[in-house]
Amino acid sequence: MDNKIIYTILLLAIIFLRSKFGYIFAIDFILTPILIFSTVNLLYDTILHKLFILLGEHSTNMWLTHSFFCYTYFQWLVFKPRISIIILAWLVILSMTASYFVNYIQKWCTSFIEKSKVVN
Repeated sequence: MDNKIIYTILLLAIIFLRSKFGYIFAIDFILTPILIFSTVNLLYDTILHKLFILLGEHSTNMWLTHSFFCYTYFQWLVFKPRISIIILAWLVILSMTASYFVNYIQKWCTSFIEKSKVVN
């Protein structure tokens, strides 16, 4: 089933069914796995796939750090652009930067612990 036309037809069918029968909530349990399956296969081997892989690798750190930026310490920096889509992109950039920093510290601590085990 590696045919982009089939995946596109599935996505269009989901959009149609959801728009016509959106009031039936039980249909979402059927449509959601099909939507995920179709979207993942459509995006495979594209630049968006690589972007999603990168975001997936950093998603936990981004999730843990974004609230510090937008709610606690750096509201003035995050909300400076005043346009919501730019604020979102800026928050993603800040969170991704923090994720790289957290990963660097984690690797440094891990190597430090490994070196201390060798000495003992």
